[in-house]
Amino acid sequence: MSHGDADCGEGDPLRRPDGSGRVPVPVRVARSWIRVVSLLVPGRHRADWASEWRGELDGRGLPTGDGAGAPWDAAWRTWGALPDALTIRREDGMMTDQWIQDLRFALRGLARQPGFAVVATLTLALGIGATTALFSVVDGVLLRPFPYRDADQLVRVVGVRRGVAGTTPVSYPNAMDLGRTAETLTGLATFDEWYPALTTADGMVPVYGATVNASFFDVLGVEPALGRSFRADEEGSGREPRLVVTHRFWRDRLRADPGALGSSVVLNGLPYTLVGVLPDTFEDPRLQGRRWGEPQVWRTPWFEVADEFRSGRSYAALARLRSGTSLEAAQAEADVVFAGLESAFPEENRDRQVRLVSLGDAVVGGARPGLLVLLGGVGMVLLIACVNVANLLLVRGTSRSTEMDVRQALGASRGRLLGQLVTESLVLALVGGGLGVALAFGATGALAGSAAAWLPRAGDVEVSGRALIFASLVTAATGVLFGLFPALRTARVRGPGAARGASEGRMDGRVRRSLVVAEVALSTTLLIGAGLLVRNVWTLYRVDLGMEVDQVLAVDVHPSVFRPMEEDELDPWFDGILAATAGVSGVERVGGVDIVPLGGSYSCDGVQRNDLPPPPPGEGRCAEIRAVVGDPFGALGLDVGAGRTFTEGDRMGTERVAVVNTAMARDFWPDGPPVGASVTVHGETFRVVGVVADMLNNGPLQGGDPMLFVPATQDPWLAITGRGVTLLIRSRTDAPARLADAVRAAILAADRSAPISDIRPLSDLLDEVVAAPRYRAEVLGAMALAALGLAIVGIAGVMAHSVARRRREIGIRIAVGAGRRRILWMVVGEGLTLTLLGTAVGLLGAVALSRALETVLFGVGRFDPLVFVSVPLVLVAAAFVACATPALHAGRIEPTQALRAD
Repeated sequence: MSHGDADCGEGDPLRRPDGSGRVPVPVRVARSWIRVVSLLVPGRHRADWASEWRGELDGRGLPTGDGAGAPWDAAWRTWGALPDALTIRREDGMMTDQWIQDLRFALRGLARQPGFAVVATLTLALGIGATTALFSVVDGVLLRPFPYRDADQLVRVVGVRRGVAGTTPVSYPNAMDLGRTAETLTGLATFDEWYPALTTADGMVPVYGATVNASFFDVLGVEPALGRSFRADEEGSGREPRLVVTHRFWRDRLRADPGALGSSVVLNGLPYTLVGVLPDTFEDPRLQGRRWGEPQVWRTPWFEVADEFRSGRSYAALARLRSGTSLEAAQAEADVVFAGLESAFPEENRDRQVRLVSLGDAVVGGARPGLLVLLGGVGMVLLIACVNVANLLLVRGTSRSTEMDVRQALGASRGRLLGQLVTESLVLALVGGGLGVALAFGATGALAGSAAAWLPRAGDVEVSGRALIFASLVTAATGVLFGLFPALRTARVRGPGAARGASEGRMDGRVRRSLVVAEVALSTTLLIGAGLLVRNVWTLYRVDLGMEVDQVLAVDVHPSVFRPMEEDELDPWFDGILAATAGVSGVERVGGVDIVPLGGSYSCDGVQRNDLPPPPPGEGRCAEIRAVVGDPFGALGLDVGAGRTFTEGDRMGTERVAVVNTAMARDFWPDGPPVGASVTVHGETFRVVGVVADMLNNGPLQGGDPMLFVPATQDPWLAITGRGVTLLIRSRTDAPARLADAVRAAILAADRSAPISDIRPLSDLLDEVVAAPRYRAEVLGAMALAALGLAIVGIAGVMAHSVARRRREIGIRIAVGAGRRRILWMVVGEGLTLTLLGTAVGLLGAVALSRALETVLFGVGRFDPLVFVSVPLVLVAAAFVACATPALHAGRIEPTQALRAD
């Protein structure tokens, strides 16, 4: 409230005297609304009112933010103090100020028309609640600062290639060279995914982890809550493995035992010494897009920098700018450093550069356009709600014309009447705002929860203090926005004994019709925007992926070196797992692949045709390499175009063979079929034995890439270094999830030590790929439907009021021979005219909105004819229905009763 900072200050009874402690959220909500109420207090009495309020709260013994007492009980007592605090004590005794009278008058007036009060407050609650909920999401994702020291100095380091769109991870040696050489950087951190299995008393438990360099947490500026972070001498080969874990891992797996520091945690059969526990407030910087959640355990690299492949680009990197250094200056120096690396290592670094991106843009930049569009859409819903309530107030004001005339005749000034009417609108706004905030607490969790799979930082979204302040400002603004103009019209001064003239009635009618046109226009814009997003999702799901996903169950047999295995153990182990799974009733085909389709991972490794001379340094080509077991091609329904796929004879110790997809056959062998050709992959020679159809491995948003498949046991670099396998199990029915329990039991029967990290239908991965566009479509679609409903209510209300005011005119028309059908069409025609005008204006707004949506549309044009034609038709049909009841009522008017009543 306006006196909140100036008057409450250290005297605020809900805050500790030393300013520490966190006030419970319910108390903060109640206090926020009490502060908004203070806007009604005349400025000369505001300090007295603040003092009285503090006295009432002190007298009720409210908690001071130190956690004592039940928060909801404190909130209830805070609200209960408000009525007693509404009376201002002055030196001349007890008095009730003018604004108290206005407040009581408003409450009595609303109590006499409960239907109006309920409709108005619920309409505002919908608009304010939806706006506050979505603002909370935007605040938590885009505006909330990162919990790192000087977070604005952190930048992501991503790889780019000249002339090629998109970004890639970076190689570990290149990243270390950049961090060691660049003077504009004070530190550089690297990150790579790690999938270990934890040894517990109950067996092997999959966990998600990360391999980071020793300075990772120092670069972030994060201090462990217990112990320490890594030291520089704890990175590289020949040292004792060390481990840092999250607070959650320490609590759940180590029973929050402080004595766990220095103990051993066994991962993949290897003991790691626990040296640190991160604070509970630690936030994962999301350096790589992951479907496994946030890392729980962290280790340092076990290799030396010089031993790592410079061409292997699998690390994410994060750097800290030197204080006072601009991003542009650091980028310029990084360009110079990589020019030197390109010259020193041309084969690995030809055309390679890095791009520095602020951490905020890197983490949430991709979500920003969609969230801002949704926030703008919910703002339109709030505006429509305000327009609707303004229309209701105008109608109510018309019915109170006699009351206003009498009060003016008795000496009430226009300012006095205006104050009472604005107070009434503010009361409506306060009640609607309170209900809206209550709605926002539930809606915020639902909005964030449904977006958690793709929206960064969604897990920590809540209705924060900033969101409550935002709700308070919105409430006050809406109270003025929808209340001021109707109050001015209702309280306008006329001469003594003057009645409303026809011109005034026509003016009010034009205003109400203009407001309806505005509602329809905003609804049209929202509906077209939602229609484009819905069409976008529909198009994404209809893209031919080249593979069948609806009947396939994906089972991750934990992708890690979950136990040491010799090469000669691989074939028997895979054979046992596949045989056990194939024996489950309902299973049609079984195969496995090290990187599951639609999983978001990739492995573009160098491939060299052996019948061609080696390419110049830096001009080699790569393909997506997949290690497979069993028959994943049959499980995915991929057609064999030429040659064959793998057989049981393609095992370790036999000739190495490979299968390529159509894209690779076309790109690598444009001169003829590749069957029989040989290639070099990972230093080994493979003979191509077949060609299979292309599949969109990364979903409908990306094209098909060249892919090469090899038997897992014939490429130990893949099979043993630990990417594991995802079994692809084709069900005989359209409900593969029903096989999950039986498949899990079969795998564990074959090997009790095989950790299974996930089992779900492959179609769920497709849902995750399109989660972001589907979320935008669902949220904006819900807003558009709410806007449509409000617009229908607005049209129906205006037409009903128009019929009521023209009752005498309609009676005369019927008396002089106008048919009832003509009366019906007169009313319906008026409503449709307003709708068509609003639709025309809304189409202009939709053109601007479609431009904003263009970057998130796939396979749908900005001016999709189906959407731009169907939305106006839906609005016209809805308007016809809205006008039907008032029109039927007009058609049943009896002329004699209409004339007698007037």
